[in-house]
Amino acid sequence: MEFVDESDITIEKAIKKALSKLQVDINSVKYVIIKKDPIVVRVYKRTEEIEKIENFIKELFQKLGTKGKFQIIPQDKNTIYINMKTADLDSVLIGKDGKVLQELNYLLNLMLKKSFPKNFKFIFDISSYKKKREEYIINKAIATAKLAIENKLEYTLDPIKGYEKKLVIEALKSIKGIRIEKVGKGKRTKLVIVPDVKWYYCFN
Repeated sequence: MEFVDESDITIEKAIKKALSKLQVDINSVKYVIIKKDPIVVRVYKRTEEIEKIENFIKELFQKLGTKGKFQIIPQDKNTIYINMKTADLDSVLIGKDGKVLQELNYLLNLMLKKSFPKNFKFIFDISSYKKKREEYIINKAIATAKLAIENKLEYTLDPIKGYEKKLVIEALKSIKGIRIEKVGKGKRTKLVIVPDVKWYYCFN
């Protein structure tokens, strides 16, 4: 899905720059604010696919018997992040440790993919729960990696979901002086951050 990220001192100026790059007018696009300080907006074209997603979510709110707001944020060519906020069902739709939200993602993807190519992926979130959890897990893993290097000790991370392990491993790739090991099997697998003692002594 085509989109452009632009920043400027005001939202209006950022959008104007994005319109110039996309070579369209304001009536042909939608936008979301990615950051407020500094201002960054993501501008994407109105398409038939976007209209289908919007109508789908509106119908979903009606079936749930609640009102709400939502944001559609293209992530890349084939991935769309959809953040929903309901009037009164957020905690129910998230569930304990996000388990209901995980199942909701699976079901809604199945329903939407009937109208989209097989390689399209939809990420549903409720009040940014999923996004905030991922940021927390990654930041905690980075802080733990720094402790492992500083104290020359191994640290076992708290149990996390399969896809979250991939996020953590990817986030720690750029940190020198550690390696990641896995202990356990299946869903019980945990990540262990192991300091590279040889590397530590080489640079201290």
